[in-house]
Amino acid sequence: MATPRSRLIPHSDFNPVPSPPVEQRFTDAARCHGGVWPHEILLLDHAQGRSTNNQDLGDFWQNAYGVSDPGAVLTSLAERDFIRASTIGETIDREATIPTLKEELAKHSLPLSGKKSDLIGRLIGNVPGDELASIFSNRRWILTDAGREAIDAEPQVFYADSPGVVGMDIWSLSELVHQSPGSWRDAIWGYLNKYQTEHPDDPVAERAVRLDEANVLMFEERWQDALQMATLVLLSDINGRRNDWTLEGMARLAGNIAPYFASRLEVGYGVGIILLNVRYALDISDGQLREMLMKPIQRFSSMCRVFTPDECADIAILALNFEPDDITRLDQMYETARGRLRQQYPNVAW
Repeated sequence: MATPRSRLIPHSDFNPVPSPPVEQRFTDAARCHGGVWPHEILLLDHAQGRSTNNQDLGDFWQNAYGVSDPGAVLTSLAERDFIRASTIGETIDREATIPTLKEELAKHSLPLSGKKSDLIGRLIGNVPGDELASIFSNRRWILTDAGREAIDAEPQVFYADSPGVVGMDIWSLSELVHQSPGSWRDAIWGYLNKYQTEHPDDPVAERAVRLDEANVLMFEERWQDALQMATLVLLSDINGRRNDWTLEGMARLAGNIAPYFASRLEVGYGVGIILLNVRYALDISDGQLREMLMKPIQRFSSMCRVFTPDECADIAILALNFEPDDITRLDQMYETARGRLRQQYPNVAW
């Protein structure tokens, strides 16, 4: 399922933590299909179609998965026949244009007639392989059948990577799935139910579980259910649930209500992505999405402690687009809400 482009700015939901060295995972992690590790599944997917010459993949793999040398991992995967470099014929077909092919043929006094496949075959059949390899050196990684089977057999690895599951990473979720009798989604549902039971009266845990449940529902294309669950998180985020909805909690928000970009009552990045996916999947307008939002908002209107139900729906839609006029409207709504809180709680320094 593709995620549409958005202007959402990840702030409070987006706090990556560097991963420990991947070697520390080998003692307690479960291997995936074909004996590969979860991080190798991600590298297989990432590498296909990319240049074999670019072994320096930056700090991302080190920070995200503890992989210090992704190039060495790809070499290992190639040795185990999960991935291979493109042949010289495949490389020429991908990289060379017909004028380029004719230019090389002319250098060797070879005929220039025929289709592209004829020109490539003529080059390969008459020009030394090492010479062609030096001219067409940008070879690409290609998945083998074993590599494709490994990727297709481990969807939970990609789900753990994004959108993710609270308290889980690609290794722990893979282990859970391989130990569970049902589907990988059944394993996630069971884990989330258990996690919520083990964290009663914890608004942060409650929020995390609801967001994860919304993501699973979205993955299952149960759009209405996903939207309802995401709305619960939305109402929690922008109405201070994480501050216990108490006077003391509201006091902690004092000075952090408005403007929108300085507020602690913002639309979380994960919620916004779900709303965007619902709008994208159902091919609906902002107005239609707002109508859909209003149903669960009205159902759970008791959660609207800072903003009115209509304001909650408007905030959700405006935060998806972030046009200059949208930001102005958001700031006005947040200032209005702060004014209401000042009247309701005059002893708090809003």
